[in-house]
Amino acid sequence: KEGGENEGRGVLVTYPHAKALGAVEIREQDVASLRPQEYLNDAIVDFGIMRTRDALTPHQQSRCHFFGTYLWKRLEDRDRNGRLSGDARRWVKGVDLLSKDFIFVPICQDEHWTLAIIRLSKLSIKAEGKKREETQVVRHELLYLNSLGSARAAMQERVTFRLSEFLHLVSLPAEAGPSAVNFPQVNFPQASTLSGDGQLLGDGGVLGAVRMAWKAVPVPQQRNGSDCGVFVL
Repeated sequence: KEGGENEGRGVLVTYPHAKALGAVEIREQDVASLRPQEYLNDAIVDFGIMRTRDALTPHQQSRCHFFGTYLWKRLEDRDRNGRLSGDARRWVKGVDLLSKDFIFVPICQDEHWTLAIIRLSKLSIKAEGKKREETQVVRHELLYLNSLGSARAAMQERVTFRLSEFLHLVSLPAEAGPSAVNFPQVNFPQASTLSGDGQLLGDGGVLGAVRMAWKAVPVPQQRNGSDCGVFVL
């Protein structure tokens, strides 16, 4: 569950250290979310994600990018026209995101934690003929881990749309302005706009330049209504 402001409480732990970029501060209120029947809050989930990342080898870390809980909140923050209120390219400044193999995105929606993992892939297709040409086709896979069973159709649409849009935006050149973004406003829930393989369709085709195939990953299931954050970690 998303945590509120931790005002008036002292910092107990800063991970990995106070001067680190994106360091996580753990306060008394955050520790309280570890009690039985409580929902893990943002700080605890961020701490767990960073600890998981740091447990990987340098080679494994180079293949992955772990977002904190802030990303999904930013993707949900829209202006009155349904567009993102910030420039997504700034959120990954200094990171060659599209060179990674896996992108991890924790999601808190309707007081429930789930995890999305984008597996990036590019296929090279060579055309035979007078002139040999090689074309790269981008087709990513969206792995969705949910400890409360399969996602509702509306949630599947929401996650697919938000993350497809995000990848499209971060792939734009630096000089591209807001006019380069041509994503329609989408209201959720709504009638299904998913194709058979989980691609989110726009007008006449796959939305934007990003193809995203949805795959629900079988995972252990929680036996109560509060342990979703633990299962994400």
